[in-house]
Amino acid sequence: MEGYLDELNPQGLEETDLVREVVAGKWRQERYWDLETALLELSMVETNADIADRFQEIDPLAKTAYSLVKQYGHLKALDMVTRVEGRMRRLHQAARRDLARLQAARTPKETKPAPIAKTPPPPEPEQEEPISFRSFVSKEELARIRQNRNEPKCLLDLPDTMPEEDPNAA
Repeated sequence: MEGYLDELNPQGLEETDLVREVVAGKWRQERYWDLETALLELSMVETNADIADRFQEIDPLAKTAYSLVKQYGHLKALDMVTRVEGRMRRLHQAARRDLARLQAARTPKETKPAPIAKTPPPPEPEQEEPISFRSFVSKEELARIRQNRNEPKCLLDLPDTMPEEDPNAA
C-alpha cells in the first residue's frame, strides 16, 4: 500500500480510496494466481496414480492437462482453458494500457508556443460556381460539351432499320 501511495500520490480522500481499491484488486489477483496453482497441483496429486499407470514419462504441462481432463472431461477442460486464456489476455492488455497511461501522465507534455499573431490573408475572389472539372475547362470547350450533350459518344455498327421495320424479318 505504501508503495502505491508513494507512486500514485493521491490527493484527498476519494483518490486515496481509489488507490486502496487498486491495492486490494492487485492483492486479490495475486491470491487468485496462488489459488489457481494450488488447485492445479491438487488435481495432479489426485491423478498421480492414474498417470503413473498410464505413462512412463510425462512433462508437467501434459500432466496438468491430463489432470484437468480427468477431473472435468475433455470438452469442459478445453472450454475452461480457453476462457482462462481469454481472461489472461484481457488482463495483460488492460495492464499494458494502464501502464502506458501512467507513463504518459508522468511524461511532461510538450507545450507549443503561442501562435504569432499575423494579419489575416486577403480574401480569395469569389467564384461563380463551386470548384469542379468545369473550373479547368475553357468556356469554348464547355459550350461545345453542352451543345453535344445528347449525341452519342461513339459510332456503333447498328442496322439502318429497326427489326420491326424490316419487311423480311419473320
